[in-house]
Amino acid sequence: MAKQKQQGDKKQKARPEDVLRRFFPMQMGGLGALKLFDIMEFSTATEERFVRLLGAMLVLLTLFAKEEGMSVQQAVSETAYRLGVSTATIKRYLQKYAVSIGPFKVEKRRVYLRQWAWDALGVAVSRARRTEDGLEAAQLVFRAMGRVVGFEDGEGGESDMISDTLN
Repeated sequence: MAKQKQQGDKKQKARPEDVLRRFFPMQMGGLGALKLFDIMEFSTATEERFVRLLGAMLVLLTLFAKEEGMSVQQAVSETAYRLGVSTATIKRYLQKYAVSIGPFKVEKRRVYLRQWAWDALGVAVSRARRTEDGLEAAQLVFRAMGRVVGFEDGEGGESDMISDTLN
């Protein structure tokens, strides 16, 4: 009886795909018209969203699925789908941000967040860990990831991007 109670008390490890569905439930919108009218701005916005999104995914997978990093294939597929761009584009972004001073590192076909990025995300990670609302946790890390990498936030731009990206 005591053994059953101990097993019941243990929190089950969430599966990575369940975590991704919970925190990032749908494809991201908001950039379609921009692609038609200003391809350079579209590319810049998509690149920024990629960095924020992948960073948030890596953090939340670690916190809630106890999964360190994710396969390169999964990272490319998940972010390409959610951003509505090709996997080739995402591979270029990943190559760019996985340099020695970038926020990501690739080892043995897995993508990880570098330690300095984890350290810089400290407060957001603590808040995300405590929240019960999956979308709120994703927004906290998404927002903080942009600041870690040094993306500028325009007037109202950050909250609009979060809404467009995560809702």
